[in-house]
Amino acid sequence: MAFYYNHVIGKILLFLKQKKIRFFSLCLIKIIAFIYPNYIAPLFDRYDPLREGDLRSSIETLAAKINFPLAKIYVVEGES
Repeated sequence: MAFYYNHVIGKILLFLKQKKIRFFSLCLIKIIAFIYPNYIAPLFDRYDPLREGDLRSSIETLAAKINFPLAKIYVVEGES
C-alpha cells in the first residue's frame, strides 16, 4: 500500500514540476518575443516604415477585416 501512495505522490510531484517548467518556458518565450524585435534585431537589421501605397493599404485593410491591432508596419533591410 505504501508503494501505491509513493507512486501517486511521485506522479503528482512530476505533474507539478512539468507545469512549472511550462510556465517558466512560457514566461521566457514572452520575454524573448518582446526583447528580440525591440532591442536585439535593430543591432543587425535596419527597420524603415513602409511608405504609403498599395501594399500598405492592402495590409491595413486585411488587418481591419480580421480585427488585428496594427500599430506599425516596417520594411526590414537585413544584412547577409
